[in-house]
Amino acid sequence: MLAMVLVISSLPISFAANNTGNLSEIATYLPEGGQIHAAQTILSNATIDTKISSLMFVLTWLNATSNLEATLIAPSGVKIDSTAQSPVIYGVNKSLIFYILPNAEVGKWTAMITAKDVPDMGESYWALFSTTPEN
Repeated sequence: MLAMVLVISSLPISFAANNTGNLSEIATYLPEGGQIHAAQTILSNATIDTKISSLMFVLTWLNATSNLEATLIAPSGVKIDSTAQSPVIYGVNKSLIFYILPNAEVGKWTAMITAKDVPDMGESYWALFSTTPEN
C-alpha cells in the first residue's frame, strides 16, 4: 500500500490539469492523479499569485518498475529537470520524484510528466504542487 502525506499552504494558488486536452481546475488541497500511458506527456499547472519562500513539486506512482519523468517549466520559460543545480533540490527513487525550489517565481508553473516506461495498461500517478509562504 502506498501512503503519501503532503502539507499545502494557504497561499492563493490555482491548479489545472491537462490530461486529454481539456483543462480542469482542481482544489489546492488535492493532488492531481490519473493514468499515464506509454510515451504520453501530461501537463500539470500551478499559478503562484504571491511571493513565496519555496515551491515543491511531487510526483509519485504505484508500480516501482515503471519509469516516469518530470520537468518543470518556470513562468519565465526556463526548464528545470533532473540536471538542475543548487539551489534547486531534486530527489528521485523508484516511484517518486520531487523538486524544491527556493524563492520560486510568481506566475504560471507547468510540470511536464512523461511516461518513459510503463505497462501497456498505463500507470497510476499523483502529482502535487505545494508552497511555503515567505516569513
